[in-house]
Amino acid sequence: MNDHYDIYEEKGMLPSKRLSNGYRNFDENAIEKVELIQRLVYI
Repeated sequence: MNDHYDIYEEKGMLPSKRLSNGYRNFDENAIEKVELIQRLVYI
């Protein structure tokens, strides 16, 4: 599943901020965005 996040982030659909430890910090709406993207992909 992490590959999907990379693709969504790369295409600007799921922006995040990188923390100093390399982890991504997504906004609080990220889950809703991922669910919407996945629904649209499968239409």
